[in-house]
Amino acid sequence: MGAVGRLCALLLCGALSLCGVRAAARQPDTLYLWIDAQQARVLIGFEEDILIVSEGKMAPFTHDFRKAQQRMPAIPVGIHAMNFSWQATGRAEYFYEFLSLRSLDKGIMADPTVNIPLLGMVPHKPSVVQVGFPCLGKQDGVAAFEVNVIIMNAEGNIILQTPQNAIFFKTCQQGNANEDMARLSDWVT
Repeated sequence: MGAVGRLCALLLCGALSLCGVRAAARQPDTLYLWIDAQQARVLIGFEEDILIVSEGKMAPFTHDFRKAQQRMPAIPVGIHAMNFSWQATGRAEYFYEFLSLRSLDKGIMADPTVNIPLLGMVPHKPSVVQVGFPCLGKQDGVAAFEVNVIIMNAEGNIILQTPQNAIFFKTCQQGNANEDMARLSDWVT
């Protein structure tokens, strides 16, 4: 993947309000969300866990979403999905809900997908949430889409939320749908 693709992937992580580099050991009774080193290598070219939420708090560089979105290129053709890892530690309970997974260009890309139920509890063992971008392969183009998710603590306080009106973009290519659509059948919950 070229430098533009790597930049795009890194910016998407931040735009989803999901990035920062992992440094400290895990604390009990809190939430962690990260991109593991293998996925980071594919997305941005270096093999390092990228911390998104640490001890229940967003990474500092995710706070200026509007600025990041203005500079964010479309997700390149070669990236069909992104994997995010998460874990609730100790006795802490966190709940999530995907409020929207919607393609705004349904002739180019189907609705984004996830490999977990749309509503549930963050697991206590590290696990992967995969967000898929299923291009249809009918035409070349850039599809706009929404992925809106919230994560709440046991008291009902929202600790992570995709910014309102966040729109992301995915580049799709004509004739390049078989791989995406095969993945779609695996991701649909």
